[in-house]
Amino acid sequence: MLKRLLLFTVTCLLLVSCSDDPSTFTDEPPELPPVASVDVDMATLTGSTQPKTAATQSGDYYIQAVFRAGIIKKVIDTNLLIPKNLLIAAGDTVAQLNDDQQWEWNYSYTANTGDFAVRLVAERIASSVVNWSFFVTADHLELENHLLFTGTTKNEGQEGTWTYNGLQDPENAQHLSEINWSVQEEQTELRLDILSDRLVAAGSYIDFSFDGEQKSLVYYDAGEDRTTNIAWNMDTKAGYIIAPDINNGEKACWGEQQENVSCSE
Repeated sequence: MLKRLLLFTVTCLLLVSCSDDPSTFTDEPPELPPVASVDVDMATLTGSTQPKTAATQSGDYYIQAVFRAGIIKKVIDTNLLIPKNLLIAAGDTVAQLNDDQQWEWNYSYTANTGDFAVRLVAERIASSVVNWSFFVTADHLELENHLLFTGTTKNEGQEGTWTYNGLQDPENAQHLSEINWSVQEEQTELRLDILSDRLVAAGSYIDFSFDGEQKSLVYYDAGEDRTTNIAWNMDTKAGYIIAPDINNGEKACWGEQQENVSCSE
């Protein structure tokens, strides 16, 4: 019995040692985090013609949902659009092992505001846990090697966190938002927490989930102390909205033709 216990212990130690062996990390670069970790895809809802105002159509639940989703999208783009674009661009670049035994991607990215030189660094801090750091240099913004956002992936890259610092003056830098995410085969969950007063008040948040054909959003506006829930089916386009100023705060549903329907249908 003692021999079996010793053999089991030695085997476990060997497995842990192998998994933590730095050489396994330097053999090849880690897989980039999924783009879905910085993406809230609402195209099947916001891709519709968005009204400039929903005031004259307050009884049309679908129009109300599209209008509110457009507002939420502005919050999402303010915090996720740049990280999303830089992560996508990294996929077209070959990583190199640097002198610190870290994997590094160096590439250029052109935005509407100008050109950016990007340096992405991946560093393993534990078995299957990797830290990611995106640095940018932009002459037009007087930024040099500025830490734009950072993240950590675990569980073989299926979940993690991001912290977004933005393109503000590094001397006055502060965390603008934080993302906690999980991306499985057909299921995505993402939580965006607003940490600094910009487009909306600090303390606001967005919960997004995508399970098969169903997508849902929960948006809490801390400035207004108001929560909006929107859910829709990607295939049928049917869905519902729950908001304080729609249908007396009760669940309001629309059908496949975007017509108002009873939520019991």
